[in-house]
Amino acid sequence: MNASIDIEQLSLREKIGQMLIIGFDGAKVTEQSGIIQAIKRDNLGGVILFDYNFQTQTFEKNISSPKQVKILNHSLQQAAQEGDQKHHRPDLPLLISVDYEGGKVNRLKPNYGFPETFSAQKFATLSQPQAQQEALQMAHTLKNSGFNGDFAPVLDESLASLIAFLSVFISTVSLTPPIAPTGRIVELAPSRPE
Repeated sequence: MNASIDIEQLSLREKIGQMLIIGFDGAKVTEQSGIIQAIKRDNLGGVILFDYNFQTQTFEKNISSPKQVKILNHSLQQAAQEGDQKHHRPDLPLLISVDYEGGKVNRLKPNYGFPETFSAQKFATLSQPQAQQEALQMAHTLKNSGFNGDFAPVLDESLASLIAFLSVFISTVSLTPPIAPTGRIVELAPSRPE
């Protein structure tokens, strides 16, 4: 990725595209898929994957297995790279995100083959080493699946649980780089497809 990006290189449409993160239907994509065409043509900033399809009311949206998700995310990232090259745009990775927080909202479920995760409430009861190990496992799952964005809760637990969670979290986070001890172990920055 370029260290500095000349924003003036982008058209207004491409600048707007970079501000969008959208969902789409399908567990696999082809060159004819609407999402692939939009990524290439409109310079979309990102996508979000879901497991539940509200239109069909089935769990058949974008996620069925770790292997399928990794292939899908690679194809999406490849489309972004091809679009950037074709339209002579700065080399910007596509933000590929998911709700992977543990607890009730978790798109990467064990029944799809992903590791089990803890809710924030359960996470708060772990020792610091256990919490770091759990966070590391989640980071590995995201990276190995091709995700470079995760939507997780900030304040959605009881006050007692929140205080316990924050005490563990704050003790592992520094407000100056590096961000967290586990961040030095697992780089979540996306790798471009070869």
